[in-house]
Amino acid sequence: MKMRAQKGQNTEAAILAHRISWIFAPIAILLIVRSSNAQTATAPTSPPTMEQLRELYDSGDYRTCIQQVAGVMRLTGAAAKPYDREQLQLLRGETLIALNDPATAKRVLQEASKSSQPDVAIRARGLVALLSKSRGSIYTPRSGGGKPLDISDPENRKRALEAMVTDEIGGLEAAAKPAQSADNLKPIIQIMPRVLDLNAVERLATGEDVRTRPIGAALGERARKLIGSELAAQAQRIQGIEQLANGVYDTGRTASSERQSRRGTVGAGVTRRGLNSDEREELYNLVEYLRQVEDTAKGAERMARMAQGDVAAWEEISAQASRVAENAQAVLDAEGVSTTGN
Repeated sequence: MKMRAQKGQNTEAAILAHRISWIFAPIAILLIVRSSNAQTATAPTSPPTMEQLRELYDSGDYRTCIQQVAGVMRLTGAAAKPYDREQLQLLRGETLIALNDPATAKRVLQEASKSSQPDVAIRARGLVALLSKSRGSIYTPRSGGGKPLDISDPENRKRALEAMVTDEIGGLEAAAKPAQSADNLKPIIQIMPRVLDLNAVERLATGEDVRTRPIGAALGERARKLIGSELAAQAQRIQGIEQLANGVYDTGRTASSERQSRRGTVGAGVTRRGLNSDEREELYNLVEYLRQVEDTAKGAERMARMAQGDVAAWEEISAQASRVAENAQAVLDAEGVSTTGN
């Protein structure tokens, strides 16, 4: 009897356990699925490669491209090493053009145009030049009765670049002629940015610089003849101003302290002359001018590099201009005058 009762209890317990398992099994399965989904959702994903980013751009998925580029540019340390930030900046600028945001694109590309990589700098400069001649995202050719072109479309952008070369080359040739025979550097410095802009535009449009290279070469040849003597004369003038500023005179007063000048210690009762207002203004203008000479030489150096010209000569001119400008700035610094940020 006892055995039969115990057997019945065991049967009821088994039935109860079976029912409980049917109740809780779906809950357990649901929890497992949710856990799996959560792990999948939080699993880290690798950032896209440069090739994948370009594929996004080429496929026309500009919104995803700009988002992914922004994410990659936020990477730091080892994660950022595989990426070329200047190439990323260039891609970002082109994507912003495609997204019809020319103002932001121009700012981004102006930064990219400072790249030490000629291909990045030239492409960015050419696009900035096109944006500068466009009204928003619309470039309207002046020659040939061309219709307005929406440069947010890559195909239209190429057509606009080609049209811009045709529109601008005649005016550039006319403006460059006086500079090619000038007896000082100022006309060359003034025209050179236009030459570099249109040279970059032509390279983007055609892959060559058949029309702009002769202009740049003629200006470069004239500039090299003028720059050496110009820099030597300016260096001598700066030295003369510095010598005047470091001159001393006796004030007739005594003092218990001494102060340090740029050249050495000035004794008690003796005052360093310093710069007068005209000399400060002259040096300030010289620094600005010499920086322009340096920028012109660097631009000519980039053109020479692309055309397999005399790169070394332009590198030396650029370095020489930088040295003379730094010397002028040092004389101003001795007076507590800075041109930085002006």
